[in-house]
Amino acid sequence: MKARGLYGQDIEFPPHFLLYLASNVPIDIDDSSGGSARRTRILDLPFQFVESPQAANERQKDATMEAQFASWRHSFFFLLWQVYARFLRDRNQTNVTPVPIEVSEAVEAELEEEWMVRLVAFTQDRLEPAPRPSLASSAADVRQAFFEFCGGEVPKKEVGLRLARKGFAEETVHYKAGLKQTTKRMYRLRMDDANQLVTLKTGSTGGCW
Repeated sequence: MKARGLYGQDIEFPPHFLLYLASNVPIDIDDSSGGSARRTRILDLPFQFVESPQAANERQKDATMEAQFASWRHSFFFLLWQVYARFLRDRNQTNVTPVPIEVSEAVEAELEEEWMVRLVAFTQDRLEPAPRPSLASSAADVRQAFFEFCGGEVPKKEVGLRLARKGFAEETVHYKAGLKQTTKRMYRLRMDDANQLVTLKTGSTGGCW
């Protein structure tokens, strides 16, 4: 990784521990193989903190928060670990707690990007639940199909992270193909009110609008 302190020099370093990064802009991660998406959990903060809350996704700003940072310092990473252990470990979700529907709608309306619209269309038009693991498409095939569906407008190295951000959970699945035991990485997505392995519909190998 490469980072720097305020007004400082760039420093490259290999992370040795679980890394927590808070940002108000998307982070550029090279994910051409999908490996980064498998190791990254993106947690959306659905609220904006403002002086006078009005929208469903706005909350009252705490003017005294900065003064409390010193007292929080020693317990902050312990708190992050507890959040991970209690709410995130082995769970396919992108928020710590359930987000009210009116808040989700306000956030989606404010942050909607063209690729999100295309992902909805891609999911509806090109994907369907796989009746069994042997019929599910590989995660790599799904990523490639979405890349082609967008006509290259989504950078290839960002496809995996964008799918992960919208609920595509990649996992290793063991299954039998005839008499042979095999393994494949696949996507599980919430469809028909259940988390299911997905497959590309027949003839759906990509293509743009």
